[in-house]
Amino acid sequence: MDAPVGPPEGVGYIQIITAADGGRVNAVQHGDQYNYIYRGTPPYRVEPFPLAVPAAVPAGLARVPSRLLTARHQVVPFLPRPELALLESWRDGASPGLSVRLVHAEGGSGKTRLAAEFAARSSGAGWAVALARHRSEAASAGGGDQTLTVRAPGLVLIVDYAERWPLEDLITLVRQHRDAARDKLRILLLARHAGIWWQGLAHQFAKLDILDADALRLKGLPDTPGVRAGMYIAARDRFAEIFTHTAPARIGVPGNLDDPMYALTLTVHMRALVDVDAASRGKTPPTGSGQASLSSYLLDRERDHWRSFHDQGRGPLRATEQTMGRAVYVATLSGARPDPCRCRSSPEPRRCRQHRSDLRATGRRPHPLLPAQ
Repeated sequence: MDAPVGPPEGVGYIQIITAADGGRVNAVQHGDQYNYIYRGTPPYRVEPFPLAVPAAVPAGLARVPSRLLTARHQVVPFLPRPELALLESWRDGASPGLSVRLVHAEGGSGKTRLAAEFAARSSGAGWAVALARHRSEAASAGGGDQTLTVRAPGLVLIVDYAERWPLEDLITLVRQHRDAARDKLRILLLARHAGIWWQGLAHQFAKLDILDADALRLKGLPDTPGVRAGMYIAARDRFAEIFTHTAPARIGVPGNLDDPMYALTLTVHMRALVDVDAASRGKTPPTGSGQASLSSYLLDRERDHWRSFHDQGRGPLRATEQTMGRAVYVATLSGARPDPCRCRSSPEPRRCRQHRSDLRATGRRPHPLLPAQ
């Protein structure tokens, strides 16, 4: 066969591909690709993960210091964590199809920043990375049909606050992507806890023959002074840069970073922000855990969590955010209360644990109407 004839010397060929009438063109030069096309009104919205790190702090953000702690702004540099290597190993593992991992920890542990770093590294390794939002999130409202382009090695799909999703909606998300996937599919769920909701989800996965699903608890920061001090210094220096405080080293490092309350990344960052904010205004920062200047930020986080959990009565949480706020207010005023005793109202009277203890200690029957046991 004769060799193909190229263009004459000095002549180049140009290929022009044009989409008409609202169409879309996908041109692939090397390898293969496939597209997820979302039409209608699915209970979720999938969009490319926001990988770009903000070049500068958004204008006006420093006027509300607590907003500097918001994970999406990535104000403080990310410090490596051992769980990041575990996630990368899971992503690149031998499982050829769908694999699910849950990363859970209490609020403020750094789950969102860990996921953002994992997403950036996955994108750098050639993976398509997307973020799934439930329809209850205001940020996911609006928009028409969606298209997500995926190339080998596959797709990493991240779901934040997965425990807020109704079980059937989360199953729908996983099943629809599993059925359409042509390459590897890795779904990373983030949640505050792994309780009954995760047990129910794992059971449904088993019924769908999704067997590679596991949970990973994000550990708290080690109580060794070096780790927490390093995180504090990184946050302190970054906040000092934003507040144009020229001598952050003079602020020093708190001597009580080994306190259990500093096991959370958010708490260490809060401490650094309070100290820098106070120093920049010539004030004395609060001591201990009384960081009242940032309490509004934490309350806003909780209210947003309750609002999405409620989802106008469709979500797992039946109480509205207003009802939850009132309950917290009452609980704060009243303090902890003992559990009510139901010994007398039980259809089969059996003395509760506390009353059995009272009986052993005093030899008296706390309820004369009930027989001794």
